Amino acid sequence: MRELSWSERGRLWLRLGLRLVLTVLTLWLAWKVGRPLLGLLMPFVVALVLTWILNPAIQGLEKRLKVRRPVLSMLLVVLGVAVVGAVLAALIYALIGQVLSAVQDWQSIWNTVMSGVTAVSRALEEPLRHLPEPVSLRLTGLGDSAVAWLGTAMSDLLSAAATRAGSFAMSLPAWVVSVVVCVMATYFISADYAGLRAKAAACVPREFRGFFAHLKRVAKDAFGGYIKAELLLSVWVTAVLLVGFWIIGEPYGLLLAVALGILDFIPIVGAGTVMVPWAVIDVAVGGYRHAVELMVIWAAIILLRRIGEPKFVGDHTGLSPIASLLSIYVGMRLGGVVGMIFGPVLCLIALNILRAGFLDGTLRDLRLAVGDLSALLRNAPDLPEDDEDDGEDDA
Repeated sequence: MRELSWSERGRLWLRLGLRLVLTVLTLWLAWKVGRPLLGLLMPFVVALVLTWILNPAIQGLEKRLKVRRPVLSMLLVVLGVAVVGAVLAALIYALIGQVLSAVQDWQSIWNTVMSGVTAVSRALEEPLRHLPEPVSLRLTGLGDSAVAWLGTAMSDLLSAAATRAGSFAMSLPAWVVSVVVCVMATYFISADYAGLRAKAAACVPREFRGFFAHLKRVAKDAFGGYIKAELLLSVWVTAVLLVGFWIIGEPYGLLLAVALGILDFIPIVGAGTVMVPWAVIDVAVGGYRHAVELMVIWAAIILLRRIGEPKFVGDHTGLSPIASLLSIYVGMRLGGVVGMIFGPVLCLIALNILRAGFLDGTLRDLRLAVGDLSALLRNAPDLPEDDEDDGEDDA
């Protein structure tokens, strides 16, 4: 590749610098302004999502029944709010009751857990005797530290859950207002969905409409594909856990099913991180039947995921396993649990933007800069012949 002139090189690095500044400025604005704005307008964002979900049903009923769209929107919104509200109210009421009951009965729960941990430690005493003494002492110390941490963490978790339940009850009026605003916004948006879309499109300059249309498709595939698929799988896993715990008569079955369903939504973690150690403790204390029941429920979850995950997730993401693992790890390091969940989504959006050609100019300039630097370093000027002769005479 040829070496650029100084004027070409200046324009090249000016373009790269401007792109870098604009990218950093966009990310800073999204972090500093976008997050507070999203929290402020959350009822309207939820209303947009609900309208997007309800729109196909409203269009289909409008064609078949020949009923005006505002009337259908009102009926579907009221029906949806009634059904979802009744289910959520019953679920929240039952969860708050089980959390408060678990807090009150915490000492007996902890004694049961400790008896299982003691039984496991006794079962491991004989294998530990055959290990070198420093290794045995180190493992014993780690076990004691884990038990102490578990006691503190579980106690803090239940206390925090009880406090959050009380805080939620105190902030219920604000939640009611937000729900009412969300319902009203859903009706207003869905009743005039086509008109509002036309007005929003008219506000976007013509040269940017193609970019925003493709960006919308990318975001729809990512959030409508990965997050929707994982959320559906987690709901199914929660349902399987709830039915399984109800069959075996597990106390606090609803609380456990919801907690393990949330864990199953988090990549890599899953419900098995709790159910397998739970079954091991049951075996140690002689609860063989309960251990088998837990493993049967866990096997049903694994079977559901093996059957449903390729269908729901694999068809929508297109991420390779190594890309998924990398995005999950980087997301965990940058944003914790939330980063683990949204890491693959952001990776998918970035890959789709790259495939769409929006970064072709930047990539072309980067290749040009690398080639120019290589040519500049390769074409270093030679020393004059008289300087070489002076060097030989001095030698």
